[in-house]
Amino acid sequence: GLLGMLSNKLGSSMVFLTDNDTRSINHMKEDCVLNNSNHNVYIEHLDWFNPNISNIIHKTSTLSNNRPSVLLLAGDVLYKQLLIKPFFETIDQIFKKFLQLNYNISMLLCHVPRAGVDHYHVTESFTEYQFTYLEVNPSEWRKGCCTELSPPDDNNRAKIYKIHK
Repeated sequence: GLLGMLSNKLGSSMVFLTDNDTRSINHMKEDCVLNNSNHNVYIEHLDWFNPNISNIIHKTSTLSNNRPSVLLLAGDVLYKQLLIKPFFETIDQIFKKFLQLNYNISMLLCHVPRAGVDHYHVTESFTEYQFTYLEVNPSEWRKGCCTELSPPDDNNRAKIYKIHK
């Protein structure tokens, strides 16, 4: 929820926060209210094993730009092998639908290897699902970050990827 609330505060015209866990969804709703981040923020249930993106697509159809831009943000979501395939299938479905609607779409994925999900697995999935990607230079994204609040080992292993189709 933190990335979504920050995106909202920085002026995004529409923000979707998603999770499959009801407690997390309720927590995000409470956080948005407490942080005055509930204007144009939509909190949606999204199950990667059975994704239904119709609410997201329907709500974004109200954007008034000729070619709206969509930026997906995902932080540390691939924390076990079982999630790799459903995550990438869901992202692939979202990208294809937005491209079909003539939207500009990209994604930033922050990945910290854990539980046997290495960077190799992530980049192989990019290739398998025909995404193009670029690893964001760590000197760019670490500059000015509060990395002292995160475990140093996680900071050293983390990579951010910019993804397109």
